[in-house]
Amino acid sequence: AAIVMAPKVNAQISETPGSVAFEQAHPDTSFFYAKDGRISRVYGKAFSEGNSPSDTAQAFINDWASIWNCDANDLIPVGPWGAGQHMQPMMYDTQTGKYKFTGVGYMQTVDGIPVYDSRLTVLIRNESNYPAVHVTADLHPLADFKVPSERPRQSIVLSSIQQNLPNFHTMSQPTLCIFAGTDNFKTKPTLTFVTEVSAGLKEDDTFEKWLYFVNAVSGEIIYRENRILNCLGGINGNVSANVTQSSGADECEIELPEPMPYALVTGGGESTYADADGNYSLSVTG
Repeated sequence: AAIVMAPKVNAQISETPGSVAFEQAHPDTSFFYAKDGRISRVYGKAFSEGNSPSDTAQAFINDWASIWNCDANDLIPVGPWGAGQHMQPMMYDTQTGKYKFTGVGYMQTVDGIPVYDSRLTVLIRNESNYPAVHVTADLHPLADFKVPSERPRQSIVLSSIQQNLPNFHTMSQPTLCIFAGTDNFKTKPTLTFVTEVSAGLKEDDTFEKWLYFVNAVSGEIIYRENRILNCLGGINGNVSANVTQSSGADECEIELPEPMPYALVTGGGESTYADADGNYSLSVTG
C-alpha cells in the first residue's frame, strides 16, 4: 500500500488561470503547496511527452509556465545540480544498469537577470515517449515586476557593508540578481547584489560569515543570512521520510522526501518529538 501525503490547505493559495486550466486538462494530477501558498509540486499521471527528456520538459514549460504566472522564456536551462547542469540522471537501477528518471532543471530570470534561489525541475520517466510525472518548483510571480531603469551601482555594495559590518576582511565578488525573499523572510522583489562577507577569526571564536543582499540602486541592505551553524544552545533539525506520491503502489509511483510529523528524536541522553512539520529542537550540546 502507498502512503499519500495530502497537500496542506492554505488560505493564501496562489491560484492562477494557468493552474486552473492545468487541473481541468489533467484531472489525474495534483498540486502540493508551500507554506506561503505557492505551488511547489505537480504530480500524478503523465502530463507531458516528447522525443527526449529535454523535449518533454520544454513542452511542459511552453504549455504550462502559466501555472506560476511565469513567461516560458524567463525559464532558462540552468539546473540546481553541480555547476548548473541542465539534466541529471536519477534513481539508478542495478538490475538494468540504467537510470529510471531524468531530471531537467531550469532557473527563473527577469530580463536575463537570475531570480535568486529559483528553480523548476521536471522529472521524466526514461521510457517510451519520455513522460513527465513530477515537477518541483520554487518560482515567484514576477509578471508585474519591472527591472529599475537606473543603472545598478556595484560600488555602493562595499560602503553599505562597511557601515553594517565595519571589521569585515573578505568579500566575494557581488553578483546581480532579483531577490524575492526566502522561506523565512518575505520581501517585495528587488534588484540586488548578493555577496558573501567574512569577519573575525576562528582562532578566538570571533569568526562571522554572512550572505548580504544589497539594493542595487539605493544601497539599502535588504537582508543578510548567517552562513554559520551554531549548536551551542542545542541541535535543531528536521525529520523527513520518502513518501510515495499520488495513490499508486510504490513500484509505480515515485518517492520524494516529505516532513514526518511527531517523530521521536533521541541523542546525547535527551529525547524530544518533532512538530507537525517534522522540525525538532534537542536540548544537547557538543
